[in-house]
Amino acid sequence: MRGGSADPLCDRGWSHHGSSCYLFIKSVQSWSSAKKDCEDRKGHLVVINDEEEMGFLRTFSPSVWRFWIGLKEEDSAWKWVDGTSYDKTSKFWKNIETDYWHSIWMRERHGTWEECGQLVVGNELRKSHCSTEFPYVCEKKMS
Repeated sequence: MRGGSADPLCDRGWSHHGSSCYLFIKSVQSWSSAKKDCEDRKGHLVVINDEEEMGFLRTFSPSVWRFWIGLKEEDSAWKWVDGTSYDKTSKFWKNIETDYWHSIWMRERHGTWEECGQLVVGNELRKSHCSTEFPYVCEKKMS
């Protein structure tokens, strides 16, 4: 596994960086299913607090173009799954972009305009309809 060292403070299969453990899940899920899976593993979808953590995530799985992170748009405001204020986290990525036509199609298909955040190669945050399936990263504090 790239990006983190095996550490007795992290469960088997998880990688250590800073004060957290990370698990990259290659199987694709909707954002809600990914969120639940991370919670079932006693963690949460990854919350990116700084540029160093983002750099770690880039080396963690360099072959994946984009993956779900713990960011969701609710009531026209972005919110991190762990309660961290989006307004207080660094904005070291490009502007949030969306695949407009894909979002229109998903809205027609599902009847909602639910947007969730993904990290995309090149330090870009992109939003996509939450029902779209992508790989994801779980994070939990070291035990």
